[in-house]
Amino acid sequence: DHNSCLSVIIAHIFTGGGKYIHIEASRPAKQHQFAELLSPFIWGPKCLHFFYHMYGLHMGRLDVLVRAVGQPQSYLTWQRTGNQGNQWRKAVVDIPNVDEFQVGFILPIP
Repeated sequence: DHNSCLSVIIAHIFTGGGKYIHIEASRPAKQHQFAELLSPFIWGPKCLHFFYHMYGLHMGRLDVLVRAVGQPQSYLTWQRTGNQGNQWRKAVVDIPNVDEFQVGFILPIP
């Protein structure tokens, strides 16, 4: 049994700097634990590029959500679930919003 971990690198997409989040999906992770990375509010439309690594038997999922200014709910724009192999993968997501919005990367543990 290999370790399960989920990592996301978001580099040079919002502020010119890089951000990284990581959550351990195997023990000692606790059920319903999650990591969240939120962008500042930005104006669209945008094309979002990021890298993710989802490897292991107990892999959860990675959600990318968008929330427009003034809206109480976010909507799911991209999702991956389960083991994606022991490699970094690139994702590209078109965000057609023309108003101001925020992007959230959510890494929940099932």
